[in-house]
Amino acid sequence: MTDLTDILDFILENGAWGIVIILVALIFYFIINPEKVEKWSSMLAHAFSFLGKNVEKQYISKDIQFRINSFGKEINKECDDLVPYKTEIKFINPSGFKKESCQHVKEKVIIFMKDRHNQDENFIIAAMVSTEKTLIPNSRIYVDKNLMKSVDLQFVKNLIVSKNESKLNSYVDKYFSPEIKKKKVLNENVQILERMTERGIFTRILLQELKSYGMNFYPKSTNQMITKETKAFFVSLKDLAYKKHQEDVKLQFNGSHIKVSFILIGITSKVFKPRGINTNPYKQRAFLCEEDGIKTIYILAWGVNTIAAKMLTEELALMPDRFEKVSQNEFKVKLNNKKKIEAISIRFRLLKNYE
Repeated sequence: MTDLTDILDFILENGAWGIVIILVALIFYFIINPEKVEKWSSMLAHAFSFLGKNVEKQYISKDIQFRINSFGKEINKECDDLVPYKTEIKFINPSGFKKESCQHVKEKVIIFMKDRHNQDENFIIAAMVSTEKTLIPNSRIYVDKNLMKSVDLQFVKNLIVSKNESKLNSYVDKYFSPEIKKKKVLNENVQILERMTERGIFTRILLQELKSYGMNFYPKSTNQMITKETKAFFVSLKDLAYKKHQEDVKLQFNGSHIKVSFILIGITSKVFKPRGINTNPYKQRAFLCEEDGIKTIYILAWGVNTIAAKMLTEELALMPDRFEKVSQNEFKVKLNNKKKIEAISIRFRLLKNYE
């Protein structure tokens, strides 16, 4: 069915059963795409906003929810459960209002906030509060405080760029810039996180590992020794984010709990030989990671080298007792200020070191 005429023809041909089938299809569609309910609710509320302020507020809240939750859904495709809770917005009576509050209800976080009668402010405040409550919620306290604050600032920025870019200047001027001016370390961190975002490793690697790291300790209390390892990992990941073509950098972090190695397939001449694709050097690297006690490897490649990365992935997958494929993401990255190119990230668990 491509348009309304097709739907009407279908109903006429099938009668009452046609209506039932369409209703069932719509219900199923909204079950697997719950954020679409928010979108349609927002559109309907907007259409009838002339009926009063309450309807207008419904439009505003549903629109904010849809934008925040749709971004969360996209992020969760890059890494499972980075944002495990949905966000719901409820405007409350401004009398006696002090600050935003939140309540966890099943699989969502309800944010109670006042209508500031400024849509930039409403969206930005909701995005900031939502991020603090829904982004790796069980792992946050085990991450270095300055690093977690920087991550929140960058994540909200990425959300706004993706879902409501017209509000970016307002966010940067009123919240982002003032915060990073307070501490030099925040300014330095967000510059690195911006680079990681461009390289596609902010969510797929950094947040993935921070989330996994925290779950080693949850629900225990935290301390400086625990958070220290996250800071060290972030510093090591900086080298990967800024790596130039054919530049040698350390591609392994072997901490107390974060044990990660990166297999970069970056020099085409080493991979593509007259007799075909040679993945043996990279396969040997994966075997060495087993011996070094590494728990997770990421296979990363750009451009034509993604073909070799997929072949290496298939070869490692033939050893399921040693290598467990966890995820595979294909995306586009910007390398050294050039145009965006195809990239791939494949995550494997090294089962020997999980025993």
